[in-house]
Amino acid sequence: MTAAAGVVEITVRATDPGLLFADDTFQVTVTSNQPPLVVLPIADLTVPENAPPRLNYANMNAVFSDPDNPDSALVYSIVANTPAGIVTAVIEPNDTLDLSFVAGASGVVNITVRATDPDLLFADDTFRVTVAPNNTSQTVGLFDPVK
Repeated sequence: MTAAAGVVEITVRATDPGLLFADDTFQVTVTSNQPPLVVLPIADLTVPENAPPRLNYANMNAVFSDPDNPDSALVYSIVANTPAGIVTAVIEPNDTLDLSFVAGASGVVNITVRATDPDLLFADDTFRVTVAPNNTSQTVGLFDPVK
């Protein structure tokens, strides 16, 4: 189904049994609504295992734009964070994205954030967070057995 927008004039006529009638004409305006757009994708990120949180990593109002609605009308959400248990992603009330990292966890995580407009149209942006393992190896001392 294609979207159509514009103004149309409609005339309604009511006729009684004696063929007397009354007309009323009015206009209906149909506006198009476009979904939000990703205008500044969130950059992928690589951090070492046990890294400190990245507060305000992205501003959702800079990532998304909506041609029909102000930023304040958009609702931001995290719709995917896979695999779980490595990165915690939170959208704060000021529309910024905070990332924190689970202690001792490493791996590659795909996070998808969504902007939804008042008509429930939406756009998604997926970015990757790589938490690199700390390659700490323990050295075991060698010794000569007692003879």
